[in-house]
Amino acid sequence: MSNRHKKGDIVNSLFWGTLILLTGVTLLGVNTGYVSGHVWGNLWKLWPVLLIVWGLNIILRNTSLQFLSYLSPLILILAFAYAAWWAPIEGDNGGWHFPKYIGLSRPESREVQDYSFKYSRSEEIHDVDVELDLGAARLSVSPSDEDAFVNVLLKTNIGEPTVNFELEGNTLKAYAASPRGGITWGDYTQEWHILLPAATPVSLNLDVGASDCELDLADMLLTYLEIDAGAAALTLNLPAPDVEGYAVDLDVGASDLNLTFPEGAPVRIDFDGGLSSTNFGRAGLKKDDGYWYSEAYKAGTPFADLSITSGVASVDLAFE
Repeated sequence: MSNRHKKGDIVNSLFWGTLILLTGVTLLGVNTGYVSGHVWGNLWKLWPVLLIVWGLNIILRNTSLQFLSYLSPLILILAFAYAAWWAPIEGDNGGWHFPKYIGLSRPESREVQDYSFKYSRSEEIHDVDVELDLGAARLSVSPSDEDAFVNVLLKTNIGEPTVNFELEGNTLKAYAASPRGGITWGDYTQEWHILLPAATPVSLNLDVGASDCELDLADMLLTYLEIDAGAAALTLNLPAPDVEGYAVDLDVGASDLNLTFPEGAPVRIDFDGGLSSTNFGRAGLKKDDGYWYSEAYKAGTPFADLSITSGVASVDLAFE
């Protein structure tokens, strides 16, 4: 093998090794609170850098300028650093978001405050559409009572959240987002509790980062659930399908996913798992034509239709 081919192998190893290392360091930073969960949105905006660096490595390979390819790890490091600590986030004009102290000590926390946003029941409302953009947080979703038709509760020390309610025709649209531009590193708190109506059709769209989420939807009229999560622990207690059934779309990264259905619920799952593990077979599901089916699905009744895309995840399903 020529020296140029050897150099090309070294460059490829440096490129992919640096990319994997930076991704791991970023995940660790988000999980421990030293890096804001907004880093994933910033990195998504910078993904063309990956193509540019990769393209340059291909162009320079086996040329007299191949030595310039050794700059690719440095470019990746700068891109990750910009996304984590310099890129502006919504409501901010940019600037360093790095902790004040480097080492074992963390910055002091701000005082935790309670926020409450409520929308009362109305005869005009026929269905509810909820969108949550929470970043790294703890989240619980459960049925509301008659007085608190939709209630959004938050304990946090990183600033005031964004919560909006809007009635469009007979659909109540509720939007909640984590505080922007505040302290998003160190010992911070962000605990959400969302109360949703049990007797009104509900659609829920959830975007979270390194989070711990428990969704108790078993007694709700769920029509659609979409979750986009990074390194998260997700516990979903899902309902039996009503006369129209419902769809669930889960896109998760390095996550621990626990799904619970009522005994005998008709379920179909389209699973793209990467390096993930599941217990679908042990839970009684059968695989046919690329889908996993529960025994009750064959009856032709309305069913729960799940699409799960995961990276390195553990997926556990149970019927109770």
